This record gives sequence, C-alpha cells and structure tokens, in this order.
Amino acid sequence: MGCLRLCIRLLTSLLFLTLSFAQQEVATSLAVPSTDLTPIEVVRIQIAALQRNDDPYIDAGISLAFSFASPSNRRNTGPVNRFAHMIKESYGVMLYHAQAEFSEAEILGNEARVGVILTTPEGTRHGFMFVLSKQLGGQYSGMWMTDTVFRFSVSEPSST
Repeated sequence: MGCLRLCIRLLTSLLFLTLSFAQQEVATSLAVPSTDLTPIEVVRIQIAALQRNDDPYIDAGISLAFSFASPSNRRNTGPVNRFAHMIKESYGVMLYHAQAEFSEAEILGNEARVGVILTTPEGTRHGFMFVLSKQLGGQYSGMWMTDTVFRFSVSEPSST
C-alpha cells in the first residue's frame, strides 16, 4: 500500500511539472509585446526564449527576443539576422543557460531596469542589466520594450 501511495505521489508530481513546463512554453511561444506586460514579464519572456532558442525552430528564441526590442533598439541591431549574429557572438551565454535569477524591476517614469544573473550549464554566472522603456506613440504605444542590455560583474557565491 505504501508503494502505491509513493507511485501516485511521484506520478502527480511528474504531471504537475510537465504541465508547468508546457504552460511556460505555450506562454512564451504566444508572447507578443502588449500593454498588459510589466517590465519583469518582458525580460522573463526574453530570457526563457533564449534558454530554449531552437524550440520550435532554429533561432526562434532570438526572434522572439528581437520582437520585444524597442524600435530604436531594432534600428541599431536589426534586422533579426544581424541581431542573431550579435547575440551569438557577444551574448552567447544567454543561449541555453541552465538557470536565471531576476531582480525586482526598478521603474522610474517610463524607464525600467531589470537585473538578471544567468548560470551556464557549466556553472559560470553572468550578470545582465536590461534597460526598458515604455513606448510613447506608434504601434507599440504604452508597451515596455528593451532598449539595451549590458553586462555587470557577478561575484561567485561563497562556499562557507
């Protein structure tokens, strides 16, 4: 009887995890810029997409991240194939990372900053600051979009 309960618990946990991942995948795959999204949600969508970059097709994550780039960012980094090259050359650790930690969004007027610490599959940690702005006019009016991303130093956690 105890073995049966354990099996049921394991199956329930597995089902819950599967549904959680499926829900996150659907949410990311359907994500488009929206006035309903907060700065932290925009960054989480971009980071999740980059983690699974080639799902459901090659560079799908990079394409999705580019769709949340502000118009001024797109002018500087686009089109998407140029953006993809930049990500792979200068921000490659963002692709297929193992873990992401997010700071709270710091919002001041129409500008926001969100810090992200990514851990690679090898265990190396990298810090990135996302700078977003709420668009004022045009087709993205009222939407938070990423203007730039820059690196910051991350100290390794102490082992004590």
